[in-house]
Amino acid sequence: MGFDLKKEVFVNKTFRLPKELVEKCQQTASAKGVFLNYFVQKAMSYALENMDDDNMSE
Repeated sequence: MGFDLKKEVFVNKTFRLPKELVEKCQQTASAKGVFLNYFVQKAMSYALENMDDDNMSE
């Protein structure tokens, strides 16, 4: 069983985002030395894990 490679499954989606938000994400990802896609994945995961369920009406 030594060497095990697990392939992560990805899905392509298109989102419409405000230009300013995308630019800020690009700048932050660049400053952190990561790809924009990786940054967005982490930001979305963090938001979902830390959201307050009482504020879901927005």
